[in-house]
Amino acid sequence: MENTNFDDTSPSTSSTTCHLLRLPDELLDDIFCLVYAQEHVYDVNSPWPAPLHSPLSRRLYRVQQPSLYRIVLIERYRDLRSLRDTVRDVPGVGNNVAELVLCTEHEEWLDEDRARQQAQHERGAAEQGDGENTNDDGEVVQLVAPVDPAQSDPAHLHGLLEHLPCLEILRCTHLDGRLLALLLADDRVPRLLERLWHLEIVAKKVVPEVRASTVGWAAQLARFDALASLEITQLEPGNVFPPVASPVPVLAALKILKLSCEGFGAWTGPPLGELAPNLDELWLSECQYTAAVDFSPVLRASPVGLRRIHIDVPFSKVVRSVNYVDAILPRFRHLVDLTLCPGTFSLRGLFGALRHMPYLEILSFAPHAPVCDVLLALLVTGPSRPPSLNCLILDHVYCAKGPSVDRTSPQPFPPQDGSDTPKFRMKQGWVAPRWPRGGSEAHLAAVVERARTSGIEVIGIALKCIGWQVNFEREKRSALLLWGERTGDYVEARRELGHEVVDKHIEGVKAAAAAAATRLTGFPTP
Repeated sequence: MENTNFDDTSPSTSSTTCHLLRLPDELLDDIFCLVYAQEHVYDVNSPWPAPLHSPLSRRLYRVQQPSLYRIVLIERYRDLRSLRDTVRDVPGVGNNVAELVLCTEHEEWLDEDRARQQAQHERGAAEQGDGENTNDDGEVVQLVAPVDPAQSDPAHLHGLLEHLPCLEILRCTHLDGRLLALLLADDRVPRLLERLWHLEIVAKKVVPEVRASTVGWAAQLARFDALASLEITQLEPGNVFPPVASPVPVLAALKILKLSCEGFGAWTGPPLGELAPNLDELWLSECQYTAAVDFSPVLRASPVGLRRIHIDVPFSKVVRSVNYVDAILPRFRHLVDLTLCPGTFSLRGLFGALRHMPYLEILSFAPHAPVCDVLLALLVTGPSRPPSLNCLILDHVYCAKGPSVDRTSPQPFPPQDGSDTPKFRMKQGWVAPRWPRGGSEAHLAAVVERARTSGIEVIGIALKCIGWQVNFEREKRSALLLWGERTGDYVEARRELGHEVVDKHIEGVKAAAAAAATRLTGFPTP
């Protein structure tokens, strides 16, 4: 990012000035905030970066500048250094930055990945011997550029943060270990970021280089006085928090904690009740494919004042439990929002826990949770219903409705390419719901209606499964009969739909053709 200077001396007159330029600066600022906020919807899991934006007009640059710099996305270390130079050399620019996103996952091949890739290229050249990876002299060409360690110099990040006094949100995705160590070990950083209230870290391993003290980097987090929201995702196995010796540092302002890692059952991190005694929301997500889950060690040591608990295993379909958490849930009498996933509850244990949650308003079931018809019925009617429940979110079943065949198209069917040929001549995209044991579409539909009459709102992706089978059968019938019309081959249609349906359809097609011919010629077709 380079320093940008515009000449504001362009002549203008009231007769040529557009209506936008006549608006007060306050309204222009609101307009630009809305425009750039749409461009900066950022998702660390998205394969594409957020769209770039740029000034719209030289004459509007002064008004646009706060919006342009409010959220800054850095994807390369050289841009980090460039941004540091900009905020250092242009007065006031750094004051506009409220959110900084450091997403350097494409440059995270700094060591092992690039070395491995280079070695593969060299082996390929040696084995092939055809000059594919060699120059005219037969020498192996280095296809991957060597890494300059100076590009990810922690001094560049420190120099940048020195000039961002209004920074409130910092998101770090696959940041170089030395830069992450700066954030989580250098006690100068919290003094630079006095307004920081949200910190988000995604890393293979959360700074293994940090060995500052027996309390690890938890002590560093406690130095961020305004830190109210913390989100950490660790992709490699191991505890996301290091062991913490007593006394445990206190993150007094922390209200929201989201942790995603592998192996919560082997938790050796600090007791969350001591680390974050004022915590309001706790999100735990098992981020690896696994057959067994155990969130109980974390929940047993969590603050009893929690109002929202969200636990999920997003990558696994069939999960067995090591320890159900429903026996621990009665600790949290003030819960208003609870999300449960596979392997975390049993039918009897859950209702035993719900009796101790008089304030529970929202109950959610994550994908593949074992939600049976009996459970749903007891939740919405009778004495087992939680007294304050007003919203039931059902995401436990997934389905997808594919596109319909287009009768008006000259080629309504996808190419027939052997094993990938769609079933029943239908287009790709139809995914049938996989109901948990004891669950059914008919009962779900009945429960939804019963819940609404009881004042409970029912939402979630599972509701899309209601009517899926009817839609599928209708599309299957339409596709098979259309295939027969176009090709004269009704064999599959007769097998799936029966002779009576096919014969009736053929008679209808003939009758329609005769009627069309009559309209064209004025004479009935014999």
